[in-house]
Amino acid sequence: MRSFTTSAVVGALALAGSASAASATSAAPTAAPTSNTTCAQSFYILVARGSGEAVVPPGSLKYPDYTGLAGAAALKVQSQIPGVVIGGVVYPALDGVTTTGNLNLTAYATSEANGTTAIADEITAYTKKCPGVKIALMGYSQGAQVVQDALCGGIGGDAKFSLGGTTTGFNAYAPISQDLVEQNVLAVALIADPSHIANTTYDHGNSTRNGVFSRTNTTACNPYVAKGLYGSWCQADDLFCDSGTSLNIHDYEPLTYEDQVAQFLVDRWNNYTTSASPSGTGSASGTASAPSGTSTTNAAGRVAGALGQPLLVGASVVLAAWLLN
Repeated sequence: MRSFTTSAVVGALALAGSASAASATSAAPTAAPTSNTTCAQSFYILVARGSGEAVVPPGSLKYPDYTGLAGAAALKVQSQIPGVVIGGVVYPALDGVTTTGNLNLTAYATSEANGTTAIADEITAYTKKCPGVKIALMGYSQGAQVVQDALCGGIGGDAKFSLGGTTTGFNAYAPISQDLVEQNVLAVALIADPSHIANTTYDHGNSTRNGVFSRTNTTACNPYVAKGLYGSWCQADDLFCDSGTSLNIHDYEPLTYEDQVAQFLVDRWNNYTTSASPSGTGSASGTASAPSGTSTTNAAGRVAGALGQPLLVGASVVLAAWLLN
């Protein structure tokens, strides 16, 4: 078995041969509007869904549109803190494998670039419409990479791959203004991030390895880490965030860490309202039960019961089969 490294990407895309998708770095894509522009009475949770997740939740799952499985943690926060509004990032969330089974990470990179631009545009638009409302950013899988690139600057030269003899890479856009982030962003929750960096101060999972597209330049986001805004959850052996072997672990990670992510956002809100309150006693009403902090039980059984089959199968299974050969 082999892990999904940058060299593996190069080899895989070399097999793509004559594919001719445009480079993700060619032109800045146009961002679509956010899925929810209602001004929150407490804070706003903006969620970027993972690769291949449906815009509208399938089956009996009742997550907000465009949020995917990560919407479960957002809903848990909303049920405990009055006035929370949830929105989803409107972007393609394309898988790295086409419907015909061909590997196309250029399509993934273009999708990720669209999401990065969308995050930046949506934060700017929301803060103008709803001044003073704090924002929590949450992303799963590709969505987590989208959030990271928006805050820290595009991953750019940190991860490149070759297609048809041409070397290209992820977007290299500048990060969102530090002032805009520090004035408006309350928390950042990353779940199964392919650009995950292991053994950081904000790691909450049990992963010990970097992701398949691990970021090497964290300069722009270090101030946010220092302020405690960041939390990152990655489970050991996750195919993408831990460069492991398990697609199953990756597919259900938003539900595996649902309680912990929700608690993180509740704690961030409580800390903010306590520090902002003139009396120093705070005004938050979040009462989430504290997670164990060590749970890594996979949530596949729970969501499979609702769906009848895993949510992220299909193209991802093809990719996993290639990786594990």
